[in-house]
Amino acid sequence: RILELVTGMAFATVEQKQITDNTEVNPTLWREWAAMFVGNQEVDISESIEASVATVQPLSALPPKAEGDTAVLDKAAFEDYVNSAGQWQRKAAEEFPDLPTPGLDFDAAIEAANHMQTFREANLSFVDQLNEGVDMVDGRPVNYRLGMIVAALLSREFAEEPPPGPPPMPEVPLRLVMSGKPFSGKKTLAA
Repeated sequence: RILELVTGMAFATVEQKQITDNTEVNPTLWREWAAMFVGNQEVDISESIEASVATVQPLSALPPKAEGDTAVLDKAAFEDYVNSAGQWQRKAAEEFPDLPTPGLDFDAAIEAANHMQTFREANLSFVDQLNEGVDMVDGRPVNYRLGMIVAALLSREFAEEPPPGPPPMPEVPLRLVMSGKPFSGKKTLAA
């Protein structure tokens, strides 16, 4: 049985290379095949046209419930995501030399001046009221006015409920206790 599984993976690899014109198989697909191998399931990517048409679902229909075969693939895809592997793997910065390095090529004063120039060219009425200066904290631009607006919106949207009021006093008859020394007029005062 193991020999059949290995040969199935080999033929699927050859077919996948021919379909994609690539010398390597997609790492995510390879991990899915490895999960199928561990689950003692045969890899077969060549599907007949009738079988592929039979599996097509209408756009408004939900796909059928996942069974054991897809559960193994979903587990492999989830592990790829958690481990940052396969399609979730981060690319090295050397692979993209044209992209700017975050934080190093950014100058807040130049960016603000460029935006102000764009606003002036658009003949906006409020351009004269804008401040070109940019506040910087730890090398990062800060907009305190926008921060206060966002904080006010967040506090209004997610406001805490007011604390509950004191419990109501029960309706009971009022009683008064008078204390004092003997023969001091307690009974006379109470009457």
